[in-house]
Amino acid sequence: MRHAPYAMVLGADASRQRSSDDGEPGGTAGSPILEAIKGRGITDVAVAVVRYFGGIKLGAGGLIRAYAHAAGLGLDAAPAAHDTCASCPSRSTTTCSPPSSATSAQRN
Repeated sequence: MRHAPYAMVLGADASRQRSSDDGEPGGTAGSPILEAIKGRGITDVAVAVVRYFGGIKLGAGGLIRAYAHAAGLGLDAAPAAHDTCASCPSRSTTTCSPPSSATSAQRN
């Protein structure tokens, strides 16, 4: 069994937020991912975490910790858009999207 919960924060003012638990118990997957995004003050981002169930039951607290931790690792490892976008008029902006060829290898 596979679960792919996600969360997104859109808009410079973070006015559009959405999350999905994708079949996990309510509030144990999408919300922790959303909090990981909001806690870093990042906008215009979407994060999905895929978990394959292998028979070990984590319980609600374990799921919350696992999804929050995985989302945080991904967010911390991802390059910021303004760090990788050659077309940004100002490298201080965070509203520019990285080019499609940007990879994690381009991180500083």
